[in-house]
Order: sequence, then structure tokens, then C-alpha cells
Amino acid sequence: LTGDRANILVLGDSMAVGIGGVNIFDADKKSSAGKRKRTECLELSEDKEESKACGPVFPRVLARTLSQRLHKPVSWRSAGVDGGDINDIREHLLGIVKEEADKGQAPDIVVVLTGSNDLKRILKIGSGDHRASVKGFRSNLMKLAQEIHAISPKSTVVYPSLPTYRLDRNSILNVFPLTLFLDSIIGFWDVQKKQAADKCGQGVMHVGLSVTDVNNWYKEEQEQQTGFGQSKAEPPSLISADGIHPNAKCYSRWGSFLGNRIADELVGVEESNYQYLVPQMVTL
Repeated sequence: LTGDRANILVLGDSMAVGIGGVNIFDADKKSSAGKRKRTECLELSEDKEESKACGPVFPRVLARTLSQRLHKPVSWRSAGVDGGDINDIREHLLGIVKEEADKGQAPDIVVVLTGSNDLKRILKIGSGDHRASVKGFRSNLMKLAQEIHAISPKSTVVYPSLPTYRLDRNSILNVFPLTLFLDSIIGFWDVQKKQAADKCGQGVMHVGLSVTDVNNWYKEEQEQQTGFGQSKAEPPSLISADGIHPNAKCYSRWGSFLGNRIADELVGVEESNYQYLVPQMVTL
């Protein structure tokens, strides 16, 4: 991150694609059509132009936050495999790292959004052509980081926790008795990312996200809705209309949260003489 411009990649599953970031849910979407190999968007994020950009909310806000924290322009590229697990990400998206490196703009940061579809398979939710295991998931995370570094040795690979702790009123998982142990399962799954990052060592980091963090997002959304003491509005939701994916507000808060945490790690908290950048809704 020593140059005049920073480059980031966001690779992953449907969250990297940005599914859930609109208020209309296509109930007729059929998984039988097969996974899309990859869906992408490319954009340059700078403070004055970011609000006019297009594309998935998460990488846009992530890039904006990093741009403001690092005091430099941040270019981003986002690609995902809808319905893909860690194996699909390695198969279909690893080539993007090489494409960027070959263009002379090797990514400074590669954020990998994964885990939900692997967890579905290990819990036998849905269908898939192969099964996942805890050990296999952790091993594939390490392999992917090593493969990225083989192409781009100076890249920092980031495995963030997913914003799935809060059982939103709109979530299809908000059913008894699943509500009793879902947080524990998700927490255990995220531990695999931390262990993989720790074993890989330098150049790989895990960014955690706690129940408290997500609850604070809901609290802030509630305060915004009620006007800090005005009549109570309908409880806020950070889940999209499909009941699974984050909505635009959640993607925005998550992107800001992750950008601040990455900046803390890479440039240090002591270099920031101001509070964390608060998420702002981007124009869709």
C-alpha cells in the first residue's frame, strides 16, 4: 500500500455478486440452471465520485472507506460465483488475480467472501455435487491464500466473518428450534477462517464480526428510523426480501466496518485522529 493508488479485489459467492442489494426478489430464480461462472463489476472509488458509481454496494463502500482511511484512490473489482463454495471460488475466480497482476495492477488486498454455501453442504441443506467438511473447508481456505500469493506475493488476503449472526425478522432461518443453536454453528464455522489465517501467517488476515457488532447496526438503524426518540417505527431489517442475503443497508454497514478494520491492521489505529467512518447509504 505504498503506491499512489490501491487496488482491491472482492471474490466470493453471491455476496460478492451483490445479490440481495435490491428491494425486489425474483422468486422464480431457479438453481437448476447452474452456477454462473462469474459475475463482475469494475470501478474506481474516489471520495467525490463514489456516490455516482454503479455495482454491488459492498465493494463500493469498502473501497470508499479504504480510500478515505488511506488518503488515496482505491480501484476495485468484484467477482462472484452465485451459489458457489470455496472450491468453486478457487476454480472460477483465481484467474482474476492473474489477470490483474498481468495488467501491472496486482491487488494490494483480496477479500474473499465465502462459507455460507460450504456450511449448507455440510449441514446437507440444498443440493450439491460434492460435500464439504470442516477440515476440508479450512484446508481450502489455506490453499486459496497460497495460490493467490503464488500469483501476487504482496497481496493481503482477507477472510472476513459474514454478517449472519443476527436472526433478522425476515430471515428464513428464524424458525424454532434452529434459532437456539444457529449462532454457535456460525461462530464455529468462522473460527475455521481464523485458524486458516493464523496458520498461513503473514499476508493473510481474518476479520471477525461479533453478535454485538451486528446488534449495534440494528440499534443504529432503529435510531435513524425513529429520529432519536420519536414514535417507534417498524423494526429495521438488514436482510433482503429473499430472507437469506444482506440488503443494501447491511452491505453498506459491512463494507464500512471491514474497511475500517483492514485500515486499522494495515496502517494502524494510531494514525487515525478521527472516529471510524460511519456508513452512508450509497445511491443504487
